[in-house]
Amino acid sequence: MILTILAFLHPQNRYKLTLMISLFASLQAMPDPIYAKKYALLQKLKSDFLKDLLFKGADQANVTFILDAIRQRVDINVKNGEGKTALIKAVEANHTEAARALLLAGAQKDLQDKNGATALTYAEKNQNQRLIQLLKNVR
Repeated sequence: MILTILAFLHPQNRYKLTLMISLFASLQAMPDPIYAKKYALLQKLKSDFLKDLLFKGADQANVTFILDAIRQRVDINVKNGEGKTALIKAVEANHTEAARALLLAGAQKDLQDKNGATALTYAEKNQNQRLIQLLKNVR
């Protein structure tokens, strides 16, 4: 799975994943204070990587990436620099199956981006009836 993911990642994210793997391998022989610092760094890198994977899946309609990030316990409602969630990004890009996967995983449909727009706002803007119905039918 890691090689499959690496092939689709931006070079910066490939570097993050490679660094995570090497840090994890080095943690076994570290004294406690060094271990704690490296572990904290590893957790931050993992969180950033999973967020990137989730958003890449939403942007590219890659449900496999979305599900991989969810299996690793990514915060499904995490926001990017624009304040958009992965659900908003999927809807904005008209990716119905990605949006469905995110909703089934518990993504909140009413979260707003920095402009106050929700996923439904973007579906209506795009006049995508399938996404409008999907979002309206989710409780």
